[in-house]
Amino acid sequence: MANISDYVATQTVRAEEKISRYRPGGFHPVALGNTFKEGRYTVVHKLGYGGFSTVWVAYDDVLRQWVALKIMTAEMTVTSREIRFYDALGECRPGCLSSHYIAQLLDKFTTDGPNGNHLCLVFELLGPNVRSIVKSEYKDRTNIDPITILRMTEQVLKALAFVHQCGFAHGDISTKNMAFTAKHLEKVPEEKLFEVIGAPSIENVERVDGQPLADGIPSYLVNSATWGGWVNEYDEDFRLLDFGESFVQGREPEIITQPGGLMPPETVLTEEFDYRVDLWRVGIAIYSFVFGGLPFYCIGDKDNLVIQMIEFLGDLPKEWKPNFDSLRIDFKRQPLLEGDLRVDRGLEHKFRHHIHEEILQPLLPVIQGLMRFRPSDRISAQHALEMLRTV
Repeated sequence: MANISDYVATQTVRAEEKISRYRPGGFHPVALGNTFKEGRYTVVHKLGYGGFSTVWVAYDDVLRQWVALKIMTAEMTVTSREIRFYDALGECRPGCLSSHYIAQLLDKFTTDGPNGNHLCLVFELLGPNVRSIVKSEYKDRTNIDPITILRMTEQVLKALAFVHQCGFAHGDISTKNMAFTAKHLEKVPEEKLFEVIGAPSIENVERVDGQPLADGIPSYLVNSATWGGWVNEYDEDFRLLDFGESFVQGREPEIITQPGGLMPPETVLTEEFDYRVDLWRVGIAIYSFVFGGLPFYCIGDKDNLVIQMIEFLGDLPKEWKPNFDSLRIDFKRQPLLEGDLRVDRGLEHKFRHHIHEEILQPLLPVIQGLMRFRPSDRISAQHALEMLRTV
């Protein structure tokens, strides 16, 4: 197996997908100019990567437009939840999923390579993920305009309501798995595309000992698109994407993806969860649209995460308090006594003192309804959508 210490530690090797994932069962090595499906798709740039895939900008010679080509690791080709999700949704609601603000799957096929047989999913080309847009907007102190925030909120709730109505859960709701469409780029010449996403740049992969690269390891890595010229979220629609952690309601997996401050409280304090983890996490996403960051942070100390939740939302359900005390003991801390926490309804405080646009005030009860401790107390995505429509 490849080890990153075996390779010259260039900036790209450190920043992009792990070299160690290029192994039998792992990533498929891709070079710019590679073609797929008998020459139909030609790769021109890299959009990004995840734990189980790399994603590329490709030109579709049949549709005559730019698309996103997602190449799964060989080990995920048979077990991919994402393709099962799309196949099932196609049966549930035939037609164009983009009308429900779900990333549109255009094609699927497999390709053989030195690391195995890889499932390839072709999606409509999308812009940068919402997390990067939110981070950029708030870093520049420009913020996202209120109308766009409301539109994003409405469309993500429509997408989630559709997923839940079809009997699924997304399983990994976050602003990283949301993006805007890029309809204005689908048919542009290559040079115009690169003006927006950045021209591709590469760095060679070299072994420290100077030996030849093993089969299945790319000769160079491509830096992910920077999207430095992106300014079009105001004119594009929203998409919910990356259904690799999706599951059928009632058939929950043993574990779900749990990035830091996104953990729903039931996954910390109980041994059960269901599709309603999506509701908590879409509430966090809407909060991020408004404030530009997360309401909670967690670097492993889950008891501190729960304390932040209490200070933000109010008291824990009584039946969860013994579990919280046990968690405190696990982290070698004393159980909290009555009055130890200042429960100041942090969400209401933030809206009252930091959000001056009247048009955004209706989002307070929506976030409050979605981010309730007990899953059974949370409002549905459809209910949240109806709350927006009544204002």
